[in-house]
Amino acid sequence: MQNNIKISVIIPCYNAQKYLKECINSVLIQTFKDFELICINDGSLDNTLEILKEFSLKDERVKIIDKINEGAAQARNDGILEAKGKYIMFLDSDDCYAPNALEIAYRNITKDNSEICVFGFSSKINNEIKRAKFFNQGQHFSSINDKEELSEALVFIWDKIYKTDFLRQNNISFMKNCKTSEDISFCWECLFNGAKISCIYEPLYIYRVDNFDSVTTSKIGILSDLETFKKFSEKEIFKSQTKDNQLKVVNRFCNGWEYYLPRFRDHKKKIKEVLKTAQIVFEYMESKFGKKEIRNLKSYKKFQKTKFKLFFNSIFSIRNSVDKKHKIIIIFGIYIKIRSKK
Repeated sequence: MQNNIKISVIIPCYNAQKYLKECINSVLIQTFKDFELICINDGSLDNTLEILKEFSLKDERVKIIDKINEGAAQARNDGILEAKGKYIMFLDSDDCYAPNALEIAYRNITKDNSEICVFGFSSKINNEIKRAKFFNQGQHFSSINDKEELSEALVFIWDKIYKTDFLRQNNISFMKNCKTSEDISFCWECLFNGAKISCIYEPLYIYRVDNFDSVTTSKIGILSDLETFKKFSEKEIFKSQTKDNQLKVVNRFCNGWEYYLPRFRDHKKKIKEVLKTAQIVFEYMESKFGKKEIRNLKSYKKFQKTKFKLFFNSIFSIRNSVDKKHKIIIIFGIYIKIRSKK
């Protein structure tokens, strides 16, 4: 293993055999070579470990941590502890990097002398790549009050490169036993610890979008987001913030319902379940922070606007289905699905 490691790429792996080879190959073919790839096998029951061993025999930069299942948060924490690189990047086992991702990320974070550099990403839906989120080239944040767009940069962990010493010196890690939104709490903790954040425009990450279709999944997702927020709100770093700053985090967490809604817009009952579950989240936030404060949040206003819009769409609307294979016609609450012509 090389001694001068500049970047540690951390991949938590649990039953990841389906896309794992594609994921790892996207790292090994990088134009930037001074990295280590830390793969944490989190108690997988499929062929994940065998695939990792196959890669580690071919390339000494691939390092395996084999452990019992404790979840992705703890797996990433194990990776942070093991990392030898000056900088850290996180990659999910079903996603990929653009071929020059490490090179561009490293060049920009060192040039800007920032603790975190945020980059753009693309979404992969049914093997089709679509441009997704981008930030302005050279945009900088050093305070939570800098710009409103900052909230949009504090959602995911994988669209960033981090200075390793910054994470370790501030004891920043992922909260354990959180099923969802551990990314958000990690990012906001970085900001609350004074991270200087820079942004670049290039889409360096390819995020695979899963097409799930389950009311139970939507309920669990929204409510587990709430549980993650409750844990984060008990941390001293959150308690020490002004109420205005706390509400910015609340607003970010309350946007979670919006992530689930588009997947169910073809199903009247499922949409109602998503909105009903989201209402539970807002009611909790109202009890903790005050009705006036929560109802002034953008996420709450958007929530009410969406309910109003869906009500009128339930009376009459014509549109394409999510998969674009059908026309959805709604007349006085009756759903009619007609297969589109090829």
